[in-house]
Amino acid sequence: MDILKNIYTNSIISSILLLLLGLVLVMFPIESISIASQIIAGILILAGLSFIIYFFIDTEYKTKLDTIYFILSLIIIGLGIYTFINPTWLITTINIFVGIILIISACNNLRYLFKYTDKNALWWIFTVITIIILILGILAIINPIEVATIITRLEGASLIFDAIMSLLIIRKYMKLLPSK
Repeated sequence: MDILKNIYTNSIISSILLLLLGLVLVMFPIESISIASQIIAGILILAGLSFIIYFFIDTEYKTKLDTIYFILSLIIIGLGIYTFINPTWLITTINIFVGIILIISACNNLRYLFKYTDKNALWWIFTVITIIILILGILAIINPIEVATIITRLEGASLIFDAIMSLLIIRKYMKLLPSK
């Protein structure tokens, strides 16, 4: 029985932490994105530095590939430093890339829709969804920071709802436990 209570206690603590994280994401989306980008920047810098240290430590078997890794390590460190100084560039680049993928996908979908419209009775539903995907792709390219803000807030709201549901379920199961 103590094991169940420990599990419930841990579940309550993790749900409260997720609730707090969700609130932070909803209230401070740009700051959250910046902090996440800076954490990624730190990881890039550390990874690049570890490759460079290994390059100088392992002097016995140098190959041309090691020199390429050394150059790539310098580039990784440079990206990490640039991301640390300008954290929003990473999310902007990612959203533009995703926007391009969405636009290409929507164009392909429209091509198939026009080609096979007569064979599908629900063609208009697929057309509306494809147009929505196309608009989202264009928005991701035109205003990537605003799209990132919206996505971050949606992620935060999802965490909040998940935490609340978990707490309600835990409360329901706690009532089923026999009292001592």
